[in-house]
Amino acid sequence: MPSTVAESPATNGDVRQFLRSAVAFTVIGLVIYAGTYALSERLVYRRAQTNKFFLVKKAPAVNYDYVILGASHAAALGYRDMTARLESMTGKRIINLALVGGGVRVSRLIYDYFLARHQTSGLIYVVDSFAFYSRQWNEERLQDTRLFVRAPFDPPLAMLLLRDPATRSAGVDYALGFSKINNKDRWSVDVTPEEATRFDRTYRPVNQIDEQRL
Repeated sequence: MPSTVAESPATNGDVRQFLRSAVAFTVIGLVIYAGTYALSERLVYRRAQTNKFFLVKKAPAVNYDYVILGASHAAALGYRDMTARLESMTGKRIINLALVGGGVRVSRLIYDYFLARHQTSGLIYVVDSFAFYSRQWNEERLQDTRLFVRAPFDPPLAMLLLRDPATRSAGVDYALGFSKINNKDRWSVDVTPEEATRFDRTYRPVNQIDEQRL
């Protein structure tokens, strides 16, 4: 019994020391994480260009005439200076939020986020059949954290993601910034391969294929 009494204060001291070390370690870790998160957020504003959530966040709060949504066929209408050329040709204010490989559910999320701070008089949706039937480009695409690594943190977007069970896990990742911090392409500009390498390519016309596409 005397031996037990003698060891008890030392044991309590060890516990208190461990708790102090654990709290200090946690605080230091949170400070480092917060600093890394802030740096990653700055890189988003410096490197992001074509991410649709970034475009919505940076878009002026004006009433647009048309929002263009859809997948790859519609996304091409927003490459390089295409949006400016369409605005010049039509005299309308246009924003292209089409996403390569984005189904209707992805388009709905982008459009709902757009409506959080903006308005539009018209909506143009370019239809691809896969956009309606493919889980890969709808439910599964909504879980793809790569959609959000270039998206600046914005409470309306976080609420949209966390409110929907289909996007809740991606919403937690977006809010915590884990994928954004670990984005291996953080230093590169987010231009799609289609826009970077294929937009200026000249193709030999094939009448049969052109007729099928039309």
